[in-house]
Amino acid sequence: MQQKKKPLTQSVYENIWGSPALFVFVAGSLFLTSKSHERDESAWLVYFAGWAPLLLIGVWSLLARRKPDIPAAPIGLGILVAGGLYFLLLEHESLPF
Repeated sequence: MQQKKKPLTQSVYENIWGSPALFVFVAGSLFLTSKSHERDESAWLVYFAGWAPLLLIGVWSLLARRKPDIPAAPIGLGILVAGGLYFLLLEHESLPF
């Protein structure tokens, strides 16, 4: 049985919902290895950049009248929120604002 190949836009749409996990992982790694305030600020910037793909694909979904990819959308959002709360509890003094 041969599988049908998905269009590129469909693959991107399905996979981008999970991308915040990568941003949280990189930001967490920067926080763990940081020895300076500048590096902590860069970790916060990486974390905040993780919101961009979710927001962009969310707006695109609304404009295209598509439902978010389930279960990837809530899992990606949950990881981003949980990571942000964790970083806020541990690294609140290094917030860039």
